[in-house]
Amino acid sequence: MVLLAAISMTLCNTVCVSAKDDIDLENILSREATIEEVEEVGKRIEQEKNSNNKARMDEEVWSLKTKTKLYSRRAIKGKFGKQVASYTDETSSISVPLSAKFDYKPTSTITLSLTGGITKSASVTYKGPNGEKLPNGQKATARLFFAIMYGEIYQYKYEVRTKYTNSFVRYEYVNAVVAPEVFALSQLMTLNSGGSITVANKNGTACKNYSNLASYACEQVYFF
Repeated sequence: MVLLAAISMTLCNTVCVSAKDDIDLENILSREATIEEVEEVGKRIEQEKNSNNKARMDEEVWSLKTKTKLYSRRAIKGKFGKQVASYTDETSSISVPLSAKFDYKPTSTITLSLTGGITKSASVTYKGPNGEKLPNGQKATARLFFAIMYGEIYQYKYEVRTKYTNSFVRYEYVNAVVAPEVFALSQLMTLNSGGSITVANKNGTACKNYSNLASYACEQVYFF
């Protein structure tokens, strides 16, 4: 499978993990948000804006007018989770918050300010390798887990008017993540002499070398 996404994998970002580590990307990416899911996000933003305006002397009222899909379901945020040694099983529950406001690059030339404010949790079973080998023939010494949050990106248009005179003030546009889902992804790894590591892709068809685990986790590109 070719490179599918480029996501910040820095160690300081939020972990997002699901109970499924052998994800079916075609199935995930083909899912579309329901009308109700799209409307729910738009109304939530409207309510938050109107609630925040209550302390203003020139109180404004936001009204949702239109909803436009900017991007279909895609990887929104990724994070390295943990390294699990051979013949080891662990189960834990992980909560995944998506920041209320954050920047996202859907392409190399576009940066969007997105509204999130979402928290997801999942129970995950981590399984280390059980004698598996990397595509280059090396025996795997650990399995690396990281996670990806998928979602659609919509732009919501709001009409802003004064509460008491109903005078038009302006239009506001808010970009938001809709119908987020979180899935775990695992890759086999071999620790080499000197501390370098070799990592296999998800399909077990190719390998990539890194100087150490930190350099792997902090790279801006992961490959399936």
